[in-house]
Amino acid sequence: MRNRRRSCVRDRRRTQILTRDGFDLSRHPISLLSNGTLGWLQILNFTLTGIALIAFAVGVRRAIEGERSGKWGPRLLFVFGSGFVVGGLFRADPEHGFPIGTPDGPPAEVSWHGIVHGIGPAVAFTAFYIVCFVFAKRFWAEGSRVFAVVSGVVGAGLLVLLANPSTDGIGVRMAIGVAVAFAWTSALGVRLLRSTPVTAA
Repeated sequence: MRNRRRSCVRDRRRTQILTRDGFDLSRHPISLLSNGTLGWLQILNFTLTGIALIAFAVGVRRAIEGERSGKWGPRLLFVFGSGFVVGGLFRADPEHGFPIGTPDGPPAEVSWHGIVHGIGPAVAFTAFYIVCFVFAKRFWAEGSRVFAVVSGVVGAGLLVLLANPSTDGIGVRMAIGVAVAFAWTSALGVRLLRSTPVTAA
């Protein structure tokens, strides 16, 4: 019975975007899912994602400490992960009709936790844009030109995509941005893992 309940919770978390009444990805950023009765799922999602990214930053530091990008690369990845933790712990204000019953349009007054929530992801993705260029420089110097170019394109592309001040399609743009950022981060981990020599214990 417990396993069935846990499975149900996981399924709800994966399908919140499609199943939460009143949520429209073309109008609403994903962070609005932190509101309402199932808001704890998105809060947990953001927080655990941030913790995983922070752990990844620690691993990257250990793998390339003393090498090119060994100082700022891990630091920027740490900031990237910390932004997700902040985004999870400090909830976004309801707006644009979500959750149902919320007036359409932006909130009349932004709360203190809404302000902090907005700062967290902004700082996180600023760090991400920069870390892409930091590793692009590293891999270019190593002769890994393809990964260097991909890193630069990802950083510049997401900067253009997410720095757009327009709120039109903000949810879709953010979803694409997060997916691309995580794909690049995963590729970085694999790339560093393959290039790091294994030492005997």
